[in-house]
Amino acid sequence: GMTHHFTGEEIARRMPLGEIFDDFAARKLAEGFDTVILGHLHRPAFQTHPNGLYINLGDWVSARTWLDWDDGRLTLQRHTASETP
Repeated sequence: GMTHHFTGEEIARRMPLGEIFDDFAARKLAEGFDTVILGHLHRPAFQTHPNGLYINLGDWVSARTWLDWDDGRLTLQRHTASETP
């Protein structure tokens, strides 16, 4: 038979982990954390909340994202095909 290999992003869309991570981040921000940085979902996220910032790193394989910290400023960067890795 045929086999389909799911990408990390496909798996993340099928599982409720996004909601679990969002809820976790909201709780930590409500507890007083300024920023919550998580990984594992394969979906990059950079969300501003009233209490702070929630960032999910995405991944390097499909989203090709990384977090950059420059002079105290966090930005989620994405590698484009035109750039040299």
